[in-house]
Amino acid sequence: IEFHIPEPLDADSNAFRILDEVMSALFWVDLVLNFFFTYRDHQGVEIDSMRLIATNYLTGYFAINLIACTPEIIVEEIFDAITDSDRGISETSFTGSAGIARISRLQRVSRLARLTRLARIAKIATFNIKDPNWRWLWHLRGIRVLNSGVGLIWVVHLLACGWYLCASLHHDPNETWVARRAVDAAGDTSLLSSKPEDQWLHSFYFILTVFTTVGFGDMSAVTNGEIIYVCFTQMMGAVVHSIIISEVINIVTSVDKTAAFVSKQTELVEGFAEHTELDETSQKLMTAWVAFSAKGWASNRYDREQM
Repeated sequence: IEFHIPEPLDADSNAFRILDEVMSALFWVDLVLNFFFTYRDHQGVEIDSMRLIATNYLTGYFAINLIACTPEIIVEEIFDAITDSDRGISETSFTGSAGIARISRLQRVSRLARLTRLARIAKIATFNIKDPNWRWLWHLRGIRVLNSGVGLIWVVHLLACGWYLCASLHHDPNETWVARRAVDAAGDTSLLSSKPEDQWLHSFYFILTVFTTVGFGDMSAVTNGEIIYVCFTQMMGAVVHSIIISEVINIVTSVDKTAAFVSKQTELVEGFAEHTELDETSQKLMTAWVAFSAKGWASNRYDREQM
């Protein structure tokens, strides 16, 4: 039985080929340039010795970067040669459905290496923008809550891809959750024959129910591999879900404390203006200045008695 392995892009299309060539060229350039970039050790000291840089790079991310630079055609040929030499599989049997599924799984090692490398590049490219307007926008309550939601969606997406990968590693696809999952009311159509986006949606839905501890019971783990992966997902979900909930609670309560502090300072200014009989214009200017500056005071408060 040939397992249905989705291809989100047509490998023969010009757009996919051009994108793959551009990514490969950039990866090869980056593979060489990493030998000339300094790095910081565990004590935060910048290392500029070429010998130490090369040693650190070769013992670190060089293998992942090299695999990411290797075209998938070459990776497939290497796995083809290794499988033929180790197992003595004939040309006819190897090109059967089982061989196709096995090679299709193995050649995704290069894609996983590229994803790992892209994630590392994205982490390196992260920088701290010191523009006050940007920092003000980034610290808005809605933006911070949205950032936590996006982080949750990203983690769920990664584990959803792993849930589908867990099914693809089984020898018999009919034993996996993809085959057991029905996509119609009658239960006659299996998810195994559906489109890749449908399979991703069902996988995302299952992981999200695990993360939120809802557990409708319409999807479950049966095989040993699925049980192990679901146990790992449950532990991961408990940690991630707790972190995000606590972060959202911290955002809401911190904003409430700041608002209370600003309100108190504004009341003090109004009382001072009334006691000193300030004119209306001066009172409005002072109240507006305190209301604007009090947010900064709230974030930089300290215990005067302790100090």
